[in-house]
Amino acid sequence: MVSAYTKFLIPFHPLPMQIAQCLNFPELVYQFLDISKTNSTVVVKTDCGPIAYIYVGGPADKVAESCEKAAQKTMRDLMRKYKVTVEDVTSLKRQIFARCGGLFSLKRTEFQRMEQGEPKAALPEELAEVFAASVKQVPVDFISILRAVFRKITVRSTPIEIFEHSPSQFTAWFTVTPPSSPFDYECIFSDQCSTLAAAKQNLAKKVVHYLMAVYSFEVVDANYNPSDSRFGFVLCTLERESYLTLKERVLGIQELLEPSLLLVEQDCITPRASAYRIPSILSVPLPPKKPKAYLAISGPSFIAASKTKLPVFFSVPSELDFVFKRQKNA
Repeated sequence: MVSAYTKFLIPFHPLPMQIAQCLNFPELVYQFLDISKTNSTVVVKTDCGPIAYIYVGGPADKVAESCEKAAQKTMRDLMRKYKVTVEDVTSLKRQIFARCGGLFSLKRTEFQRMEQGEPKAALPEELAEVFAASVKQVPVDFISILRAVFRKITVRSTPIEIFEHSPSQFTAWFTVTPPSSPFDYECIFSDQCSTLAAAKQNLAKKVVHYLMAVYSFEVVDANYNPSDSRFGFVLCTLERESYLTLKERVLGIQELLEPSLLLVEQDCITPRASAYRIPSILSVPLPPKKPKAYLAISGPSFIAASKTKLPVFFSVPSELDFVFKRQKNA
């Protein structure tokens, strides 16, 4: 069942070996402290002489479990002592939260310039380096993580396919069919990578994130810390709240902080601030009054001689008197 799996532990035993290679240490040695209790240890020798670090996994039901516990202790201690960073699922999630907060910060800066009357200018996104140049980096094997996930959940997939665009351009892809939709599948592609191994790692990274969203589980890896993940989410939320406050003050648009059930595009929202409103007219102006034109007749005419009083609203030429007059016969 999917609900029974909420957290997946990645295989930790490859990471101490990778960290030792990164630090130019001799090869790690796994030993038994107590065979009857399957208690194993990891011996780490440095290049500073005969001094060695010993990490005890503790008793367990199986040898592999004790070795995993010892490897996890070794990995965390070496990361802390020698400032080694591991690029895994948790670190990638931190990058996502950091970039999301940075983009909201850029939007806030844009509205600040608008509020101060400054002209609109391009604000380049400064992508901060997740790892400093002096820090030693160790990438995790996402293929091994994906295999561990596949052993825990029910999912069908096709074999990983590779297409070579050029000698230095590779794309990997395959399809995933979750049990909720057996007649449908999701086709996931990698980015174009310079090596075949990099394309496979990029594909496995995307598939792990896709399965985490579909099956709602967490991956316990080298950087896993529940409070740290919530802290990154809170920082991103605070950046968005600050941006929305300034947006409401500048444009008059009040947006809810909670996510909406509807898809809303920001460029389709009409500003409601007073500066963007069309000026309204208080009352409809009255039509102009035209003075009535009355006919002024200076002499005797046919119309004036008539006993019928008809209102005349147009001017009559004086020549019409001679047209309508008849000569009297003597």
